[in-house]
Amino acid sequence: MFEEQINIKSYEANDTPEFSQYIPDISRIMGECFDNPHYVPEINGNMWIMLFTEDLLIGFLMIDSNNCIWNVSVCRNYRKKGLGRTLLELTICHAISSGNGIPKLFVDKSKEDWDKLVQMYEKLGFYTIDIDRNDIHMEYLI
Repeated sequence: MFEEQINIKSYEANDTPEFSQYIPDISRIMGECFDNPHYVPEINGNMWIMLFTEDLLIGFLMIDSNNCIWNVSVCRNYRKKGLGRTLLELTICHAISSGNGIPKLFVDKSKEDWDKLVQMYEKLGFYTIDIDRNDIHMEYLI
C-alpha cells in the first residue's frame, strides 16, 4: 500500500505553459524507464495522465485518439507500489468511456523484462493479439 498522497491529473498535450512545464520531468522519467534521456513528448493533443506526490511528477502515460496507451512510466523510487497499475486502471476506464474503441498497447520486446510487462497487462485484462519481431500488440478484453 502506498503511504503518500497521490494526485492524478490529466492534460491534453498542447503547447501551453501548463503542460510544457512538465516536459523536463517527463524526459527525466523516460530516461529512467526507457534509457531515453532525450525524450521530448509529442505536442499533438494526446491525453497524458500524470501522477504527482505534492508537486513532483512521479509517473505518467499517454493515450492517443485511437485508445492506444503509450509510455507507461513510474519513477524508480515509486515502483512496486501499485502506481502503474492504478494509472492503467484509470486510463482503461477513460478509454472505454470515450467511445474511441478498445484500449490497446504495445510491449517492446527489446526491454529486459518484457515478459513481466505482458503478465502485468494480462492481469489487468489485456490479451495478446499479435507478435512481431519487435513488439507484442495487446488489446483490452471488454
